[in-house]
Amino acid sequence: MSSASRNSYLHRRNDSNRGNTLKRAPSRSQTHVISHDDAYSFALRIAYLNYLLQPKTKRKQWVAAPKPIHKAGQRSHTAVGELIGQLSSPSGSSKITMPHGFRSSLEKRLSQVVQGSYPVPGYNDAAVKRSFARAYTAFTEKAFQKRADDERKIDPYILMFYSSATKAANATAVQANSSEDHVKMLPDRHLALFVRLVSHMLRDQGVDRDRPELMKRLDSLEKKLLTHDQNLADVNNQNETKMIEVIVPLSYDVKDMPLVLLIQRVFGRTKTDVQSDIDAHRHAWTEEAALKDIKAYQHRLASNAPGSLRKHDFDTDEAYEEWKKAEATHLSEILFKITTAKPELLKTSSSSLDKPLPGRPMSLYGEDQAYSDLSRALSNPDSATYGSDPSSMISLSSLSLEDAPGGTQTVEEPAYTFIPPSPRSFYKAFLQYCMTYDHLHSDPALPYAPLSPQSIDLLIELSVFWRLPQFTRLIVVIEVASKRFLDGEIDIDQLAETLEIVKETASDHRKAPALQHYPADQLSDFSKQVTEALRQSARDLYHEIVQTKLPEDAESWQFSHVIEMGKLVVQRVAKMQKRYRSMSEIKGVTPLPILVQTMLPIFEQDAEHIIGKAIQTAQAAGCELDIDDGFDLYRELIKLRESHYKYLPGVEFHFDIEGLLQEFVWRWIREAESRMEAGVINAIKLDDFRALGDDGERLPSDAERHSASIADLFQFFSAPVTQIDQLEWRNEEHHARFMTALAHIFATGIEKYCEEVGRIFAADMERLTPQEEAMASRTTQERFMQYAKEAWNNKEKPEPYNFSSKAFVMLNNIEFAKQKLDKLEHTMNVDRCAEIVRVIDGPKQQTRRPNKYNFTVKIVEAEDLKACDPNGFSDPYVVLVDERQKRLHKTRVVRKSLNPRWDESRDITVTAPITIIATVWDDDMFGDHDFVGRTSFKLDPVHFSDYIPREIWLDLDTQGRILVKISMEGERDDIEFQFGKAFRDLKRTEQIMVRKITEKLRDQINTSLSHETLRRLLGGAGIGAQVTSLWKKRTSVMPTVPSKAVIDESLDPLMDYFHANFTIMNQTLTNDTMRSVMLRLWKEVLLAVEALLVPPLSDKPSEQRPLSRFEVDIVYGWLRQLLSFFNAKDEEGNELGVPENDLRSPKWHELASLNFFYFEDTATLVRESERMAASNAQKAANYLKERSRQKERQSARTAAMMIVNNSVSQGWALAGPAAPRTRGTICLGGEHRRASE
Repeated sequence: MSSASRNSYLHRRNDSNRGNTLKRAPSRSQTHVISHDDAYSFALRIAYLNYLLQPKTKRKQWVAAPKPIHKAGQRSHTAVGELIGQLSSPSGSSKITMPHGFRSSLEKRLSQVVQGSYPVPGYNDAAVKRSFARAYTAFTEKAFQKRADDERKIDPYILMFYSSATKAANATAVQANSSEDHVKMLPDRHLALFVRLVSHMLRDQGVDRDRPELMKRLDSLEKKLLTHDQNLADVNNQNETKMIEVIVPLSYDVKDMPLVLLIQRVFGRTKTDVQSDIDAHRHAWTEEAALKDIKAYQHRLASNAPGSLRKHDFDTDEAYEEWKKAEATHLSEILFKITTAKPELLKTSSSSLDKPLPGRPMSLYGEDQAYSDLSRALSNPDSATYGSDPSSMISLSSLSLEDAPGGTQTVEEPAYTFIPPSPRSFYKAFLQYCMTYDHLHSDPALPYAPLSPQSIDLLIELSVFWRLPQFTRLIVVIEVASKRFLDGEIDIDQLAETLEIVKETASDHRKAPALQHYPADQLSDFSKQVTEALRQSARDLYHEIVQTKLPEDAESWQFSHVIEMGKLVVQRVAKMQKRYRSMSEIKGVTPLPILVQTMLPIFEQDAEHIIGKAIQTAQAAGCELDIDDGFDLYRELIKLRESHYKYLPGVEFHFDIEGLLQEFVWRWIREAESRMEAGVINAIKLDDFRALGDDGERLPSDAERHSASIADLFQFFSAPVTQIDQLEWRNEEHHARFMTALAHIFATGIEKYCEEVGRIFAADMERLTPQEEAMASRTTQERFMQYAKEAWNNKEKPEPYNFSSKAFVMLNNIEFAKQKLDKLEHTMNVDRCAEIVRVIDGPKQQTRRPNKYNFTVKIVEAEDLKACDPNGFSDPYVVLVDERQKRLHKTRVVRKSLNPRWDESRDITVTAPITIIATVWDDDMFGDHDFVGRTSFKLDPVHFSDYIPREIWLDLDTQGRILVKISMEGERDDIEFQFGKAFRDLKRTEQIMVRKITEKLRDQINTSLSHETLRRLLGGAGIGAQVTSLWKKRTSVMPTVPSKAVIDESLDPLMDYFHANFTIMNQTLTNDTMRSVMLRLWKEVLLAVEALLVPPLSDKPSEQRPLSRFEVDIVYGWLRQLLSFFNAKDEEGNELGVPENDLRSPKWHELASLNFFYFEDTATLVRESERMAASNAQKAANYLKERSRQKERQSARTAAMMIVNNSVSQGWALAGPAAPRTRGTICLGGEHRRASE
């Protein structure tokens, strides 16, 4: 560090305790005051120079290709020797060596050029490749490689390449009979290409930063070689236009000069004034003037002349040499930057710069030499106490602590253009202006910054061209910041922020400063005293916080008091950490740990006491604290605990925050549970069950085909989960139990929603059609006559049911709920929560009986029911009610059957044994429904305590019996059960809705795929025709076989009905729901086809007759036609409907195989059945036998491995002489092979 960097406002007072030191005589030089205009002028020069030295902007432009020049005075190839001589001049690059590995890298690039794989344009010409090939051969010779590696210079490569290029050009001229002038130009062009390749390679390797002089001379050599050729990449298309890059000229407008605009703002000038100043001095403020200033400074540095720092300005000679070495590098970079911006300066004769050097307008001894002598005197152990030597008075009398020059002005007047007379004083003055301007124009909402980024950039430019050392700049920053603080312009925090920036910058140095030696006992005593004083200060600071934020009356304590106190404590700790982040320990004292260890434990104890007292006060008053206050308190305590473990990692927090505040979460969950049922009902009431994306203009997407009620419901579900997640509850057990309680609430809400929506859906599906409403208004006699008339006219077709979009939106809601519930399960991490609860609870010794039991009652089928209709059949359905006559379930209606099968389930939750009454009714189109029979059964948890499903035949009180399957599952409070229950509710509701939809379509399916349709196709008639035929003579007539067109047309009414309803389904249902409805409908089609072919499976005889060959062919033709209809392939074969793999279900395969055995007799069917049974038995036996063999082989392999391991462990393998090693194949016998296996 130079002694010039030690001036400071903080050292302007002498130590009054030093009695032996005489007072300093006043400086003989006057205080140098920098005027506002002078500071503006020199800062503007540097800002303008920065604009001049910026890389020039280029743009692309099409120009005419240059024509070849054939002049007698054209430069001959011998001029290359002069160019190379300039490159290798003693003052040039002779002292610059090439980097290690240069030759090998160059050879690789030359080989790429020769092979045609070099990516840069201009190197793919055949003549270029021949020149580079000759050069590559010369470069790879051993003698040349040894000489090049020893010298490590660029000159041998250039000379050898030029020689090779000349030979290649002469050879080309002889072969092609080219002109002599053209031959002479080729070596120059090819050598320029070689120089360009070397430059690119050095830049790619990053060598250009270490050897700027070499790069500059290589660029200069390339430009001189290209005097008669502007573009090496295009030497043939000379009569065409081409695109080149041209440099955009400078505008010299202040609006294009960012640093000049900053000067204008800082000094309060107008743009017009600044533009006028620049225009007036453009002839003087040039790159050439800057080059002269740096050359003059460089000459003074090299000659150790006044005007730059010298040896006596440094504490040690090593420091001076290190600084001088770095300064020379920096000056070279500045010169390279100037000459790069204006290459014409390279052609300027250096003699123009060799003028009498200007004296720097200050003698550095008056200031810097005095500090250096003072430092040397203090660091010399042999010297006496400073001030006792009369010679030291001379140094002190010449010491000036102001920014004025320390000595008398030199006689020479200053001749620098860009460097001011006193760079340090000018830099300090401009720094004051910048800090004041940035402080006045800063954003109060942002953290304080002493300088803006643009001001920092300008200050760096000033220090670079004014050659101010780093420590000088940092000390100037400290001086200016200290003065602003003493003048009241900034506060203590802003001063600390400025000093922190200085410390961060100053910490990056190579050598540590000189150490001050203190006795060890004094350091220890100092550390103890300061530590205790800091602890007492921390206690006093905390007591001040308590007195400020906490009331004296304990009855008025609230959670907000703890929050405010905690925020202040954390702020104090963070502020202390920020202040001492780069200096954690000062002479054995650690301020931050002392503050944390003193303040945090006291606050934690007080916080627990205040919270407990606030809760106790609220309970005594019979009121409850606000839940939001509890959540806010938890968040602040969590931050405090994080700070605790950050600063005190080995110390436990004083109290359990989660255990103290978990009751607030449970209260919040209970309130959410109490609002659940009302929320579900209100959401359904306000919902018109219209798709959210249905705006009447476009079809909604699948994600928009649900209504508002289900979206509101899951928004209600997500709110508590999000709230608990935002709390970031750290106790895993509490969090798992919170999620379990929420899962129970969600399951209850889903169950209620399914119940309400299912009721509305059933009412919508049971609405009467206009024809049914008109029929209901008639009398019983009128309805009977209408029925007889339709039957006589063979119009027994059921009225088609037209679906509404409302019912389909409800089905979409169930599908949407399944998807959202699955995402909610993933969000809540159900598996993890269940695992935590299981681990904590452990195996229970005695399982407590649950309070609720879930029974699943499945109505399977009925047998031998009473016939209630004139046709000898009934249309039965079952209604389940409980003891209070509450309807629990109603099955679908099975038409014309005394042995119906329903296969419908209903979940019933009970808390005590109840009796269920099952009543079978006959559905009648006219009048009241007929009573078929009644039975009852009891759901008693004790009888089903083994949780084994049971099938029970219940006899009806009239005739027949009904089969019921009952299973029970205990209501558990774990989270997995609750989500499973919710999914079951949704799945069951979806199945019921899909079944009700298909029930409306089943009548049309059964009417179209019926025996009546078959008889009509084969020449049969209706009831009227049958009655008439009784009076005619019976004759044997062969049935008429209809054509394929007639058979296909018989399904047209069914197809048209499907089309009408599938259209509204496709516009309303989602893809997944539509697919489930279509598959369910396809199942009904298969059941209808099966009912045509064979009677229901029963142990009772059936009155159904088998079909004829013609009828079977018609039925299977219908099946194929309906398969194609449901699959819906387009012209290209793409499946637009249900995939064919899904349609070919096991039931479809059963029907397909039935066609092969339909007309076989009973004996043949029995033999085929026995054969298939035997084949299946043989396959099963073979499988078991193979499994047994695999187990035997595995056992043998295990035994062999045990034998080998035992033999090795007992040393058997080492006993006896070694067996002779044989060659060839070793053939193992059977026993050896099995043992090996």
